[in-house]
Amino acid sequence: SSDVCSSDLGYAYPDKSLVEINPNLKPRQYLDTLIHELLHVMYPEDSESKISQNASTITHHIWKKNYRRV
Repeated sequence: SSDVCSSDLGYAYPDKSLVEINPNLKPRQYLDTLIHELLHVMYPEDSESKISQNASTITHHIWKKNYRRV
C-alpha cells in the first residue's frame, strides 16, 4: 500500500481507503488530522500544501459550527 501521508498524527492509505489517527490528539487537532488524512485518500495526487490548506479550512468551518468529538 502507498503511504501518502504519514506522521505521528495520522496515516493515509489511499489504496485501501483507510486512515489511522493518533487517538491521543486534542479534539481540534484530531478533527484536523482526520480531515487531512481523508483528503489524502480522496485526492492522492494533491500536494501536501493543498491538502493542509483545505483541511484547515474545513476544520475551521466544522469547529465553528460547534462540532466536538465525544
